[in-house]
Amino acid sequence: MKAIHYQNFVNKMDDVFQTYAEKTAIVDYVSEEIVKRYSYEELFEYAMQVKMALARQNVITKERVAVLAKPSAYSAMLLLSLSYLGYVAVLLDLSLSLEERSRALEEAEPSAIITTEKLLSSLENKLWSSHPVFCLRGAEGISLTNPDHKAWEKSELPRNEDVIAMIYATDTNAGVQCAEVTCQEMAFYASFSAQYAEYDAKARFLHILPQTQVAGYTMLFINFLQGSEMAFVPEISNDSLTMGLRAYEPTHLVMLPKVYETIRKKIETEIEERPKGAQLLFHSCKALSSTVRRVTGRGMKHLMRPFYASAFGRNIQVIGCEAAPCPVETVCFFQDMGIDFLNMGGSTEHQAFFKKGKDAK
Repeated sequence: MKAIHYQNFVNKMDDVFQTYAEKTAIVDYVSEEIVKRYSYEELFEYAMQVKMALARQNVITKERVAVLAKPSAYSAMLLLSLSYLGYVAVLLDLSLSLEERSRALEEAEPSAIITTEKLLSSLENKLWSSHPVFCLRGAEGISLTNPDHKAWEKSELPRNEDVIAMIYATDTNAGVQCAEVTCQEMAFYASFSAQYAEYDAKARFLHILPQTQVAGYTMLFINFLQGSEMAFVPEISNDSLTMGLRAYEPTHLVMLPKVYETIRKKIETEIEERPKGAQLLFHSCKALSSTVRRVTGRGMKHLMRPFYASAFGRNIQVIGCEAAPCPVETVCFFQDMGIDFLNMGGSTEHQAFFKKGKDAK
């Protein structure tokens, strides 16, 4: 793949904004009954609001902006906007302690901080006095919360122009680590997904991954660059996942391996509780679907839909793992059900990408 630099990346985003202006980009499930939709044109307008708010505080492009927020439709809109506008998003996993967050902010040297109303009180006093602090205000963009902050001295350290995010998260072996994400990597993953995960503008993706982790952040741009649609639920929980699958009925879904294990066991239990005739029908259909898949490479979604619809909805086409590989037996189970499974956690390209992210400083 040819080298992709920041301006190439922005040009790609510009093309998406223009091509899919009237198409839905973001779907926010406040609840099953309350659903808000935002088009690509509205997402562009949101980015312009963020640009003006930062510019008023002399936060210019190529500078770093720290984001402390729980995953939501609006944090997704903010992260997409920051990269489009040329800022480097500094993401802090909220599971980090206050001390770890403070050290990460000191190391990253952001020019501004954006957080939510609930998390404002977690900021140290010295940050309030030395940096512009913005509050995430839903579809209205961001607003300054400390207009009396003092002027701060900006760092003049040399930086990689193609880095669009710095993600601070806990590493099980080495404590808090920083992964730098570049526009080259985003472009690679968008291309990879289009080729292997049947991604295009018709895709409907239910986004339930933490955006403060590389996998969740990456999926924002994979969907955006394809002109796809992304839906978000109120929180990352079993209840919200179930609601999202039932109400949204996505075509694409990426989750952790353990969630697929749970769903597989649930389907198997439901089949075991059915009459013998229904059990025989399931195993016969699954055997036929498995044979057809192994011979032709094609799944029999229509045949198996009555058995997986209660778990994934009627429209599911592709499911997969990002941060870790899923057990082979689980992958085969869902493939035999007629669903394509992209086990990205086990791919050589994926492992190289995440190793590079872990090693970045």
